[in-house]
Amino acid sequence: MKALVAVEISERWLKVVVAKPSAKPPELLNCLVRPLSGLTDEQTTQTLAVAFRDLKVRPRPLIVCLPRNLVTVRNLHLPSQDPREIGQMIDLNIVRMVPYQKEEVLSSYQVLDVDEAGYSRVLLAIVHQEIVRRQVNLLRVAGLSADRILLGSYALRDWVVSRHKQVLKSQGLHLLLDVDAGFTDLVLFSRDHLYFSRTIAIEPNQLTEEAGRSRLRTETEQALEIFQNEEMNARPATVFLSGAVGSGEAIKRTLEEALRIPTVVVQSPLASLGKDRVLITQDIPSEVSLTAVMELGIEEGPKRLAFLLPELQIRQALKERTRDFVLLGSLGVYLLTIVGGILTIRPYHQQAYLQTLQARNQMLRQELGDLTATAHRVELIKDYLNVRELPLRYLTELQRKDVTEFELALQVHL
Repeated sequence: MKALVAVEISERWLKVVVAKPSAKPPELLNCLVRPLSGLTDEQTTQTLAVAFRDLKVRPRPLIVCLPRNLVTVRNLHLPSQDPREIGQMIDLNIVRMVPYQKEEVLSSYQVLDVDEAGYSRVLLAIVHQEIVRRQVNLLRVAGLSADRILLGSYALRDWVVSRHKQVLKSQGLHLLLDVDAGFTDLVLFSRDHLYFSRTIAIEPNQLTEEAGRSRLRTETEQALEIFQNEEMNARPATVFLSGAVGSGEAIKRTLEEALRIPTVVVQSPLASLGKDRVLITQDIPSEVSLTAVMELGIEEGPKRLAFLLPELQIRQALKERTRDFVLLGSLGVYLLTIVGGILTIRPYHQQAYLQTLQARNQMLRQELGDLTATAHRVELIKDYLNVRELPLRYLTELQRKDVTEFELALQVHL
């Protein structure tokens, strides 16, 4: 079965979401989570192969959700609004932000808006090529091919925006905390843009204790302070809690007391989509967040940061070129078929028209043959009657002559 599939391969868990792409909106079909902790790459590949075999799907397309803790995200203010110049400035800044050569990393960026000084506000994401290449190779060995590789933070934002429109009806700033196994993703966003993202090394089991919740509060306050000092002096209107937060009530109270900001607990993706309608291959662990991979599996958003390996770019270019050739070939065959049909049909119609004319001519010949014979007989009768009328005509002429002339002529003759 062909389906839209989103997969996330983290250090601890494999997450797979299957959706029906033809449905509007896409319908969730299945969800699967498998542990990966302590597995080698070969064992991870086997886990992937078994998982997709159990799901019985052929990914069309296959979207890879890249966890936020594997990516470096930075905010830039660049003195230009020209897209070409912005790209050149970003290329110069990348090597200053990470301890790698530019050829060793993949980057993606989005121009957000223009700040008060007239500089372009840019969100830049950087990831080492080997991280992406490893995930692509794991999928390839398992018989799968990645179509797109996207940053999970954008999917988190899109999930909240699409399901809390009433809360987000204003253009203000909002804060999202998505708790997952191994880290928590802090995102500052509006309805239109993702402005800031930061990872916090806090796991779900730590938030069950007061010390963990207190640390989360402190890290959140520090992130807000950094954002307000370096980006924009704005205060979030709402805080959203998603992922592995359980009921979220204890965390909600802690954040509301510290930040004095209304806090909303985002409903679990499976609960909001109707768990009874979804085929769950196994129980979902409570420490796993499905928010990002679920959003990528059921909705393709336009404003997301994507990463492309050079070999993937070449492969996609070849696929597009092959598709273009196939379309061109199909169009050529179609045109040749039409032209051939026209050239074939035209002589056929001419031949049929000639046969029709010949049949009509034959019918006319038969009809005209009878008329010719009748006309000939009429002419013969007319000639015969003319011959018989000659004496009568002669006598009639004689009667018309003057009697005296006749007598004179008779006398002279005598």
